[in-house]
Amino acid sequence: MPTLLISGFEPFAGKTFNTSQHVAEALDGQHLTRDVEIRSVVLPVVRGEAITQLLAACTAHNPDTVIMLGEVDNRTSITPERVALNMEDFRIPDNHGNQPRDTPIHDHGPAAYFATIPVTAMVEAIVDCGLPAEVSNSAGTFVCNHLFYGLMRHIHQDNDRLRAGFIHLPAILPDETPADMELSLSGCVDGIRAAATAVYRHGSCR
Repeated sequence: MPTLLISGFEPFAGKTFNTSQHVAEALDGQHLTRDVEIRSVVLPVVRGEAITQLLAACTAHNPDTVIMLGEVDNRTSITPERVALNMEDFRIPDNHGNQPRDTPIHDHGPAAYFATIPVTAMVEAIVDCGLPAEVSNSAGTFVCNHLFYGLMRHIHQDNDRLRAGFIHLPAILPDETPADMELSLSGCVDGIRAAATAVYRHGSCR
């Protein structure tokens, strides 16, 4: 049975809740069309440790697809990311106090990797559900981008059968939908499920 691995992040920056953790945990154990099983993992907001734990989850679950989730404060829609940059420039420390500034993730790595899941089709599927979504061309330079770049590097070097990409979600508190947002937590869950279904309908592409 094909397996989709969805990762989310623990809370960070003094918060007690992370939208991506909620969505990943809500989808764990569900099935998509074609009997695709969803498994989830919640990762630490710590450079290095996040990718190590994600790769361990890949070994444990042997997925054919990985969708990484993160949250971001300044967005109000679901935003699949097109590209991971070889750059880390942490505005705030991660959960272990690491704060690299203006440094490459890998000294000899390429400048960027593209997602290998169909970001445009994913956006269209989310919008078709009546939810706000758009393609993003910047995953930032914090742990989300660090994880995204790290997994894509692993795929290009060691596991080219695996396809993967990253999606940012708005930061939403439990039982709260800000007045300027069209999204609730349940809407985020529905949106990611729709995006994941689109991945299996369209295959690997940008």
